[in-house]
Amino acid sequence: MKLKHKIFACFAALTVVTIGTITAYSTFNQSHTHIQNELNSQKQVINLLTNAVTGQYYNYLNQQILQVFSTRNDLKIKAQILQNFIAQINFNEENLENFLHQQQKSLNQVGLDLVVTKDDELILSPFFKDIFTALSVSRRNLIYTLSSHFKSSQDGYFLTLFNEQDYKSDYLSYSFKLDNYPTYSLALVQNIDTLLEIYNINDEFIIGQLRNNFAELGNLLNGVALIADGDHHQVLLASKEKLPFISLPEGLKTELQHKKGLKNITLNYKDHDYYVCFNYFKPLNWYIVTLRDSAEVIEPALAQAKIMLSIGIALLALALVFAILLANTLTKRLSIIALKAKIISRTVLSDPKAVSQITETLKLKGKDEVSEVSQAIASMGNSISDNVQKLMLSNKQRDRLQGELDAARQIQLGMLVPDDEIPSSDKVHTAAFLTPAKEVGGDFYDVFYLDDDRIAFCIGDVSDKGVSAALFMSMTISLVRSTLALGIEPCKVMELINRQLSKRNPNMMFVTMYIMVVNEKTGEYVASNAGHCLPILIKDNEIIELDELSGPAVGAIDGLEYTQYQGTIKQGESLLLYTDGVSEAQNEKREFFGVEKILDTCKSNSTLEPKLLLESVLDEVYSFRGNFEQSDDITLLCFKLL
Repeated sequence: MKLKHKIFACFAALTVVTIGTITAYSTFNQSHTHIQNELNSQKQVINLLTNAVTGQYYNYLNQQILQVFSTRNDLKIKAQILQNFIAQINFNEENLENFLHQQQKSLNQVGLDLVVTKDDELILSPFFKDIFTALSVSRRNLIYTLSSHFKSSQDGYFLTLFNEQDYKSDYLSYSFKLDNYPTYSLALVQNIDTLLEIYNINDEFIIGQLRNNFAELGNLLNGVALIADGDHHQVLLASKEKLPFISLPEGLKTELQHKKGLKNITLNYKDHDYYVCFNYFKPLNWYIVTLRDSAEVIEPALAQAKIMLSIGIALLALALVFAILLANTLTKRLSIIALKAKIISRTVLSDPKAVSQITETLKLKGKDEVSEVSQAIASMGNSISDNVQKLMLSNKQRDRLQGELDAARQIQLGMLVPDDEIPSSDKVHTAAFLTPAKEVGGDFYDVFYLDDDRIAFCIGDVSDKGVSAALFMSMTISLVRSTLALGIEPCKVMELINRQLSKRNPNMMFVTMYIMVVNEKTGEYVASNAGHCLPILIKDNEIIELDELSGPAVGAIDGLEYTQYQGTIKQGESLLLYTDGVSEAQNEKREFFGVEKILDTCKSNSTLEPKLLLESVLDEVYSFRGNFEQSDDITLLCFKLL
């Protein structure tokens, strides 16, 4: 048999096998491809809906936070108006008490009350008698606060009072003293039952905000998207009016209860199979679900498979005809191509001139397939040579960019206090640790002396990562150092930094931050928290989270006010500050390290020096995370009074 006949026979057999295999494989996999595309499409829809629900949920929470601050500020303003009016009129004590009694009646008409003590003795009882039975979270009542606890003659004192019985009301009080009458203590009290009710998540409000999203989705989506509550499994909102069910069927409820997170399942309901994708939104206890009848997915897949089968048969017939026509000329021209291809394989591809000379002679004249193959190989040789040149250039650019990122990392870390310069003395020992998740990050800390006795401790976390977070972090730490150095109180520092960062912040980045100023001789401190992780006070036999009132993160909204609190750290006690990169460190199972593990580690190592304590916490975090990639910056700061 001649070579061309052998080539024809081999080419024909190979063509039959190849086209037949491709056609059969394509036909067999059409259904699977359509199903997989449908599942991927459902996941995309679920992710979009989850983002919409998340956005409405956090918008709702932000409105609540603003209302709380507005209520507190309004109560303080009313108290200041009353105090200023009394200061302008020279009352004797009898006239003063009569005036306060009249003011109480006026305030009662607008839902407020007034309580007055003189020399720790109650002289004006509240109109709302259940105020006497209300206690704060620290188990203090209003009268005790006025007569014993409240000693300041300048700043007011907020106290939230709760009644344990369901039928009695809860109150927010603002206590203050009169400048001209130092023996009098007053408390302006407001009923906050309505204010407390806003903390109950209003499903109907959030659903109302989502209706437009679902109405638009119903016109675009093949299938149905819906939201169901996690308690009763009732459908709360759907993209189409016609649903196969109103309450989730038992099979779907079982799947939802055992699988949290983004999942795909197949559901059989009333002799119909459905492709279902769902996600669990924990804050609202909602399930976000999409479903589509499997018959709608498989039917077009089967029709397309038949078309592919017909095309395969036609291609097979054409391939046999072309095989006969090409067999006569294929051998000679293929040998030329093979020879030139060998020459190209021995040529240095980084030399474009040498490659071009060979590929020009490789291009055969003609318009048949062999000529096209020769021209394609010639183009491929030139393209490979070009790509080699581009790859070499790209490697140089990558090395230069990596060098710049490394330099940026060194500059950023250089802004932090070096380990050998962290303030430590015979009265206080301090240690700190920071490692970014990327080349540069958004975490920071700072420790420095304000004067001979006071040390400032600061830790923060920018809402993003990478270069943008590093720039925001550098601006924040510069503002912290410059404002604290002026002797400004921590709460005012927060307000100044918030004002500066929010001026030009188009990306709405924000920073959680904690500032504490400690007198190393007395242990007395004053601190302010802007949405940061709670500090941990470490004693010999007790671990305490300092959970005093925290303000919002700085940088997002201008005009916010921040509070501060004070206390004393005794000798031998330590304070640990950390960012959420520690508590939210994840392992391969996507489990979080958690605050409880931090507290347990501090308790079992409470007597260690700060540096050793930080090493213990880091060892626990690294052991928990294993080989899983670090997802966030990790920062720790600890000091101990000696």
